[in-house]
Amino acid sequence: ITFENGTTQIADSLFAGCVGIEEVTIPNTVTSIEWGAFQDCLALKKVVVGNSVTNIGYRAFDGCVNLPQISLPDSLTKIADAAFEGCTEFTVVRIPASMLSIDERVFSNCGNLVAVEIPDSIISISNSAFSGCEDLNSIVLSSNITSIDDTALPDNLRTVYTYKNSY
Repeated sequence: ITFENGTTQIADSLFAGCVGIEEVTIPNTVTSIEWGAFQDCLALKKVVVGNSVTNIGYRAFDGCVNLPQISLPDSLTKIADAAFEGCTEFTVVRIPASMLSIDERVFSNCGNLVAVEIPDSIISISNSAFSGCEDLNSIVLSSNITSIDDTALPDNLRTVYTYKNSY
């Protein structure tokens, strides 16, 4: 699916459950991907997100079990709860520096996730953000983080590294 330039929003549940969609290109004119827009698109394997997206809504890509990765643009300021829950093929996620928090269940049950790049800008990680990420057994966090919910990280997490920036 390719959207026309000029499109500014991908509507709630627009393609939810469409099992034949394999690729999506979201143009630079889009600023918001709304609630459940691509939820349970089981065949989805590639998403190109335009560089103007600031919001990815609740469960926007939840259950996209064949999506191996997504490049999150530096314009992104909000990823709503459960936006990528159950994206079991994710292996690496890079959170953009424009983000301040990681909300509830954003990446929960991404069972193959092995690495997460969390920028210095993140100050809080909400409950179950990475729960069920069985392959994630170490994580690097900035000392700028002021709040991590007690269920934010996976149970099997063995190592948490922290560092302090020297500016």
